[in-house]
Amino acid sequence: MRKLALCCGLAVLAGAAFFVGQAEGWRFMASWPTPGPDPRGYCGDFVSYIVQGGVSPYVYEGYWPTGSILSSFPAPGGRGAWGLCRASGYGMYLSNNRTSWIYHINSTGSVYSSFECPVDGPADMERRRYTGVQYYLHVAIPDRNLIAVVNENTGSLVATMPGPGSEPTGCGGEPPEFFVTDSGTHAVYERGIVVVSGIMTPVGFDYTALTDGWVDNIFVVDDATDRIYFYWNDTALAPASLGRVKALFR
Repeated sequence: MRKLALCCGLAVLAGAAFFVGQAEGWRFMASWPTPGPDPRGYCGDFVSYIVQGGVSPYVYEGYWPTGSILSSFPAPGGRGAWGLCRASGYGMYLSNNRTSWIYHINSTGSVYSSFECPVDGPADMERRRYTGVQYYLHVAIPDRNLIAVVNENTGSLVATMPGPGSEPTGCGGEPPEFFVTDSGTHAVYERGIVVVSGIMTPVGFDYTALTDGWVDNIFVVDDATDRIYFYWNDTALAPASLGRVKALFR
């Protein structure tokens, strides 16, 4: 066990504010199958990357509404691959839940660098900018019911936040909105309030945001059904976002 106990008391970058407030309404729009069984982390929107778990995990790039697979590569680190989020340029971060390592990779799977997550058992994650050019990773830690905030440059633990449920598996969003998927409660939380329920085993999450910062679309991966579920915000929808939704399902 690493030095988690020394860091749990940190004030978490106003983290308490992530889990309070009133959530917006979300409407289910569609779902589509993952490339195979045991899906895990997800990043992107309709053209996106997803981790396919198992003994020999792969990362797939595809256009999931049609099932078109554009490319794929073996997940660095092997068995236990889970979390996935964008890095700078065309890079990505990939976490391994079994070994606790996080890899900075390119779109073909080559490893730029890696570090051990300061909290054991990382699941899906997101990358967010705070001040200036400083970015942190938010990493869901299912076994500890925590969201770890990790410095992407040093791999050090900046802060921790308690999960809103019991087993967080993914997270993301733009302040003041913050989303957490939870396999223990089969739900998606927005600012601590359940906005989507009945997803048996949510294991991956991503979102898109408007230019004013409002999250307009969310994507949730369900390991129980091997599907990606797509929802849009029907209370703060901008015309441009509505046009994108209509074009997809026209």
